[in-house]
Amino acid sequence: MPNIELSMTTEQDIYDPNIPIEYDVVVKNSGTVPIRGIVLKTTVTDGRVEQPTQECYIIEPSFSQMFKVNVIPPKSPLGTSFTINADVTGYDYKGETYSNSTTKDTRVSSYIAIEKSVEPDELFLNRMVYGKQETAQINLTVHNMADFSTLVNVYDELPESFLPADIESLKWTVILDPDSSIFISYQAMPTMTGSFTLSPASVEWIKDGETYVAQYAGSQNVIDVHGARVVAEKLLSRNVLYVGENTDVRIILTNIGDEDAEVSFSDTIPMGVKVTGGESEWSGSLGAGERKDFVYTMQSGEAGDTSLPGVEISFVDSHDNHGSAVSNTVNMYVDDLYSTDSQNSYLEQTSAISPTTTPTTQALESDLSRWGAAGFMVSSFITLMCVIAIVPITAYLLITRVY
Repeated sequence: MPNIELSMTTEQDIYDPNIPIEYDVVVKNSGTVPIRGIVLKTTVTDGRVEQPTQECYIIEPSFSQMFKVNVIPPKSPLGTSFTINADVTGYDYKGETYSNSTTKDTRVSSYIAIEKSVEPDELFLNRMVYGKQETAQINLTVHNMADFSTLVNVYDELPESFLPADIESLKWTVILDPDSSIFISYQAMPTMTGSFTLSPASVEWIKDGETYVAQYAGSQNVIDVHGARVVAEKLLSRNVLYVGENTDVRIILTNIGDEDAEVSFSDTIPMGVKVTGGESEWSGSLGAGERKDFVYTMQSGEAGDTSLPGVEISFVDSHDNHGSAVSNTVNMYVDDLYSTDSQNSYLEQTSAISPTTTPTTQALESDLSRWGAAGFMVSSFITLMCVIAIVPITAYLLITRVY
């Protein structure tokens, strides 16, 4: 007797919605007699089967027949899944019917998709290419796999240590034609060494009043950045001092890159300021991750505010890439020692004279105090008598007016 075995396979687990999905449906006769009049019927829960019914005249024992079934997948903003059902029937020489069935679930992606890539994936700080700082090119490709146009917003992000070159925003608004794609590219410039993983780009659109977002779901993009990066800091031991006093200037150099560097600097000394000792200039090697401090002593000049400019440094790494940096500026206030001493002397003299008294002065002050007390008592008595006299006088005037 015949026996029908049925299997169904596809090449992928997930498909784009704009390409027909091809299934291989295999019908095998594992019985001992031929199967005749084989009919394969396929249906889907969503989408459309291009050829729902296919037939085969006969399958001999131990032989198989493969059917190609193409399905037009459904289109959904968020992606979707559907099930394909395959049913096969046949009969033997006696006219008895045999059948079998199988199903398979298939995943379909959103009809809007975005891809992201980067080239090159290795950069060097301070390397110049055609007269400009070396950058990485970020490539974004947005696909519309629907049969209608869609307005989309495209967003991307960069690590904090990267700067977009020649563009102000990492947002683009475009209209995608039916079944079309657009290509967006921009340059990203590194400012730090290290290994950096780029965030996935995203695309946003509105369908039937609902907002949808799709992100790049491919492999992560990683950029490795190498080179030397030397930063400088400038400090003062004292910011307020008198004319002619000294203060120490400290310059701190740190190589925060991953390559050694040859570094040099010569600090700028303002007019009227004198260096009395220490290192205000230097050249030498600074290893990756190394820090060096330099101190020199400076004598203040004229009174007033003085701004010390940032120290300018230049360096070159092991790949002959040249770089430069400028430290912070520092402010210093110089006070006039002479005018301050004169004011202090005047205040000392005033305070020395004020508390000085003599016995005659004390006696005079005592007499004045006694006369002042007596005068106060007399004036108080007269005032009280006037207040008392007002009452009968007022009464007398009222009676006289009445009568």
